[in-house]
Order: sequence, then C-alpha cells, then structure tokens
Amino acid sequence: MTVRLPWSQIKNLFDEQWVELEDVVWDWDRPYPRLARVRNFASDRSSLFHRLSGHPDAIILYTGGAEVVIEHDARGMSL
Repeated sequence: MTVRLPWSQIKNLFDEQWVELEDVVWDWDRPYPRLARVRNFASDRSSLFHRLSGHPDAIILYTGGAEVVIEHDARGMSL
C-alpha cells in the first residue's frame, strides 16, 4: 500500500494477519501504532518472514488477539 492507514483500518483490512509496517507514526504510550503503511502481510509469521523487505525501519505486528495496555505509575515505571 502506498498510503498510511490508521491502526483501526489496518486491523479491519488485515484481520488476524501478520503485517510488515513502514512509515510508522507511533504514540509510545500506546501498544499499537497510530498510522502506518502495510508493506507485506501473511496469515502466518513464517510466510511473512520469507517475504520481508529488509527495510531497516520496518515493524512486524500481528493484528489479531487482545490488545495490551501498558500503564505507568507516577515514577514512569511499568506496572
């Protein structure tokens, strides 16, 4: 894809797929990116790894399953 998509749209379009993302905009207090471009995708991780672009800034994520929320205490420590 040539356009950046919001994570909610990536999850809908590539539901339960492994995705290789590039040009990622990530709010680091969230467990998923805000926007990204999907370069490659596959239904299983090993298939995706065979297609990886080798782009140094690519991120690999799975779009299925529960989302993880990371919370921090007042000192910035993960709970």
